[in-house]
Amino acid sequence: MISPPLLCIESLYKLVRSSEQAINEVAVAINQAKVPLFLIGNNASKGGASTDILTIIEKLQAPFTETFMAKGVVPENHPLHLQTIGLPEGDIVNKAFSRADLVIAIGYDPIEYEPKKWNPLLSPIIHIDVQDHELDNYYPVKASLVGDLSSNLLRLIDQIDQRNEIDPFYRNVKETILSDQLLHSTSNSYPMSPQRIIKEIREAIK
Repeated sequence: MISPPLLCIESLYKLVRSSEQAINEVAVAINQAKVPLFLIGNNASKGGASTDILTIIEKLQAPFTETFMAKGVVPENHPLHLQTIGLPEGDIVNKAFSRADLVIAIGYDPIEYEPKKWNPLLSPIIHIDVQDHELDNYYPVKASLVGDLSSNLLRLIDQIDQRNEIDPFYRNVKETILSDQLLHSTSNSYPMSPQRIIKEIREAIK
């Protein structure tokens, strides 16, 4: 007799809802943070939680970045989007991580881009994912929500305070990113810059 297939660990976690105590701990940490920053990872693309992620980002008016594997979870043309991480360590987006007093990681897996590269200052982490976090000195988790992303985010959103304006430092980082993109996407340098190549391809294929 063939045994029925076992549910994968990820599927089991999706059946889980975090406790009210865990929701409260995360909400308190977020409400106390002055300059939170969102980091969106690959697992966020699997949970059907894009709308909920966008809702919490906009309620906090906190900027976000994502790993390459999470591109598309939240539109990259969103005004709070900074840049995809995983580029050279001196890239502009790293300035935002150096400013953050709390990083809210949603669906992030360290294998995508190790914490040592984006969190050398050991900023505290809120871990929200379908599975528990791995132990890492550069990923100091202050509080976490593990289980169904959409369900946990919806409950969390109800407990966090509305903010109406992005931090001026983050606004300056965003403006620097836009200026840098414009400069390189219109450059006539040879060889062509990657930004110019992407711009030409997008215009060709719409």
